[in-house]
Amino acid sequence: MPKLNAALRILCALAALAPVWSVLLSQASNAQGVEARHDLAIVIGGRLYDNWFLQLMLVPPQSCHPSYPADGPASAADSWRCMTCHGWDYEGSDGSASPHRPSTPIFTGISNSTGAEPSQVRAILNDSVHRFTKQVIPPLALDALAHFVSAGQIDIGGVINPADGRSTGIAKRGKRAFKTVCALCHGLKGDALALESVGVRKTIGTLARFDPWRLCSSRESRE
Repeated sequence: MPKLNAALRILCALAALAPVWSVLLSQASNAQGVEARHDLAIVIGGRLYDNWFLQLMLVPPQSCHPSYPADGPASAADSWRCMTCHGWDYEGSDGSASPHRPSTPIFTGISNSTGAEPSQVRAILNDSVHRFTKQVIPPLALDALAHFVSAGQIDIGGVINPADGRSTGIAKRGKRAFKTVCALCHGLKGDALALESVGVRKTIGTLARFDPWRLCSSRESRE
């Protein structure tokens, strides 16, 4: 329970940075309780993993990350994003994300950090390789990111069949969830909102059908 209470304090602090987070936190506190707050911690941490400076409304880094190769394909700002180096499937250069992203992950994955103590993850993020000091990212945001790395990773291979790119989920169950959570913004057919974050004008519907790996990326950044 102490870990959960700490995560809740992190969420409260982060909620002040974004009105949407504040609303979600309020709803989770009143309706779903402890389990929902735990899930919300993972959601916010996942967004930070994808693009922490976007989610925290910070000015993007102007210079390339010192540990990123100077001739790498990512922009200076993107070189500071966790997902750029480690992939949205958390498997780095060995994962399924590599062939589906212009900026191919070039480092090892982070799946071996699943279940680690958040304090251990924070220490890694603070080291001379990652350089996520308090001058770069707020400490409470770093705590949320560490919580996600420790408790929020999922096996993308269990969600998308690598052989044919089709979802392995139960369509009827997903339909209910989509109507309840997603349709307000994206429409019942998934074509009401363009996902500018993926670099082209596509909708959540077209991505789900033709490039589900990229949908895994955009969902944590914008959804």
